[in-house]
Amino acid sequence: FGQMDQAVMSHALIITPAKATLILLHVVETAGAKTMGTEIQDSETLSDLERLERYAQLLRQKGRKVEVKLGYGSPIRELVELVKTIQADLLILGGHGHRTVKDLLFGATADEVRHRIGIPVLIVRNAPL
Repeated sequence: FGQMDQAVMSHALIITPAKATLILLHVVETAGAKTMGTEIQDSETLSDLERLERYAQLLRQKGRKVEVKLGYGSPIRELVELVKTIQADLLILGGHGHRTVKDLLFGATADEVRHRIGIPVLIVRNAPL
């Protein structure tokens, strides 16, 4: 979740066919999520799921079929696993410019994921359309 959320969803609406199912993915990275996985029901996990559902509802209001999926633990490992499990055709990620150390670390996630999956990856870096 972050400042790129709107841009990612805008791009998804524009470049995917209207009949495509959009699947919103998010990885909960808390210590509890890393150890308990799907059993975790902490406030952050519930908040993340609510936010994902709000995004899904916005896309449904635009006539799109939408599903949500949560992963737990390592973002790289979980995103790769989720993409493979759902047999996605395309992954759209929000990217960061490499202006600070923090951006370098977060950008590394998108770069690593793209190297581990065998489908096209669109990394969105600009403002919402």
